[in-house]
Amino acid sequence: MDGAAPFGDAFRQIASANAAPPELVFPFFDEEHRYGATVAITDQLTYLLQRLAKDMRERCQRIDITTPAFQAYKNLLCGLRCAFDIGIYNLNYDNVALRAWPQAFSGFASGKAFNPGIVHGRAEWSFVYQLHGSVHHTLERESGNSIHWQPDLGGQFFDGHQGLATDRRSEGKAFPTSTLIAGGFKLDQLLVEPFQSLYATLVRHAYEADAILIGGYGFSDPHINRALQNRMKGAAERREPRIRTLFATICGVLECATHSAPISGFSTTPPILR
Repeated sequence: MDGAAPFGDAFRQIASANAAPPELVFPFFDEEHRYGATVAITDQLTYLLQRLAKDMRERCQRIDITTPAFQAYKNLLCGLRCAFDIGIYNLNYDNVALRAWPQAFSGFASGKAFNPGIVHGRAEWSFVYQLHGSVHHTLERESGNSIHWQPDLGGQFFDGHQGLATDRRSEGKAFPTSTLIAGGFKLDQLLVEPFQSLYATLVRHAYEADAILIGGYGFSDPHINRALQNRMKGAAERREPRIRTLFATICGVLECATHSAPISGFSTTPPILR
């Protein structure tokens, strides 16, 4: 019946004369228990993200760029750059692609904050974008929120606010401030810069690319899969020579593969889109 009240008494009438039933206890009403385990859980999550960032930096500092594996990777990038205009999207946190190609544009000026205006207005490629964070990311200060680029992995880094999760995103979910994206709810985590702008350019570049090379990616991120699947559904606009290539190197550099993994709608070889 349109406009009719629901059957039965309202909860406030059932609950002991407009009061909460005496057997219902809400310990978070007092200051000590107001947030329950939220603070402790957030504190632990922030700590783990900080430890992850620190561990990745230590590993990157130990990388030997004189090994045959690194030289092979560097030669691969050099060969692609000679033949194509390329851009790299790296879902890992390491800096190996940048060490093999130090002239690549990262979206940051050294020691400076992310510049979304330059990223969105940039016509040329020749970039390495780290969609889920980088070992070079740091908050601009200990209690800051803006992510800056720290070129020196031995320098000072701030990777999060211990115990704080005041940044609310979809459906009120609170997230700790961090320099990396890890775990679930990645679409929510991508809502802050630089991640939001880099994801937006991934979608744009997928449509602009004449060829897409995927290496070492397990296709476990739906937001990446959709960007690629949506691109595969439509034909790219034909452009005049010098093919642009979106080279998605989503593997660790020392285990770099040049073949793509199968997924519905994809070939097991790097597709050339025309």
